[in-house]
Amino acid sequence: MLAMVPFVTLPFFIAGLLADDLLTAILLFIIPGVAANYVIGPTIAMVQTLSPVQMRAVSSSAIMMLCLNLVGMGLGPLLVGLLSDLLTPQHREDALSVALAFLSLVGLWGSGHFWLCGKALAKQQQD
Repeated sequence: MLAMVPFVTLPFFIAGLLADDLLTAILLFIIPGVAANYVIGPTIAMVQTLSPVQMRAVSSSAIMMLCLNLVGMGLGPLLVGLLSDLLTPQHREDALSVALAFLSLVGLWGSGHFWLCGKALAKQQQD
């Protein structure tokens, strides 16, 4: 489930970014907006379940949130800004939308890792 939701919501998100009018963009953002944080709860639960009891607080709160925030709030905006600046000569005022749409495809890479993780966990439980 965690791996499949981005494949469903990403087309709506990209279409919303590239929409010409505000109402269409808002309507297209409804589905990705509802599904935006679907991954946090199951991911934290999985990390808590797989961690030894004495490491649960450190693995979930500290390490996982540090990685999420460094990439999501640190590297993400930087890359979007750089790509937007590079695309400005070709796309003018639409450069930010195009940069956001392009970099949102990185989410598919993360979805692939969730899928691989699910397969590995299922195999591990069978053994």
